[in-house]
Amino acid sequence: LGDGILRELQRDGIDTSLVLRAAGHPSPFTYIIVDRDGGTRTCIHTPGAPMVRDEMSPTLISQALAGASLVYFDGRLSEAALLLARAARAAGIAVLVEGERLRPGLQDLLKEADYVVTSAHFPQEWTGEQCIGDAMLQVAMRLPRARMVFTTLGSKGSVCLLRQDKQVRGGVKLSGAAGATQSCQHSAQHLPASAIHNLPKRRP
Repeated sequence: LGDGILRELQRDGIDTSLVLRAAGHPSPFTYIIVDRDGGTRTCIHTPGAPMVRDEMSPTLISQALAGASLVYFDGRLSEAALLLARAARAAGIAVLVEGERLRPGLQDLLKEADYVVTSAHFPQEWTGEQCIGDAMLQVAMRLPRARMVFTTLGSKGSVCLLRQDKQVRGGVKLSGAAGATQSCQHSAQHLPASAIHNLPKRRP
C-alpha cells in the first residue's frame, strides 16, 4: 500500500522526498463515506505508526519548510507537529490547524495557528458553550494568534470569524459571518458587542 501511495503522489507531481516510512507498520488511510442527500460525510481512519519528536530533526524541519507559504496540520501526531508549527511561525510561514475533535496535544498546536478550521461540534465540545456562535467566540478568545476561525456546518455551509487589525477600545474587532444557527441566543452575526470589543490583540 505504501509503495502505491508514493507512486500515485509522484505521478501527480508531488515531492515525496521527505516522506518518512516505518517498517512493519501499515500506511495510514481513510475511507470517506459521502451522503449526497444529507450533504454529510463520514471518515473512517486507520492510523499508521506514531511519529515521535525525535524524528523531527532540525534538518528535516528546515527541508520541509523550504519554499513553503503555509503549513497544514490535521491535529494528529501533535508532539512532532508542534515542533514543525513553531519552526514555521519563527520563519514567518502561516500555520493552519484543523480541529475535528479533541485529541491529546491539540490545544497546544491550536495556539500556534494563524488559521483554524473546525468541525461543526468541536467549538462547543472544547468550550462547553451551548450556542455555536458563543462557542466560536470563545475559541477565538482562547487563540489570540488566530486570524480566522472557520467552522464547517455540513449542508448548511460554514461560519467564519475574522480578526481584524483595526483597534477597537483596547482590543481587536472580530467580524462574524451569518448562519451559525437559528436556535442560539447569539448568532455569529450578532455576537455580544462587549465580547467583540474586548478580544485580545492578535499575537505576532
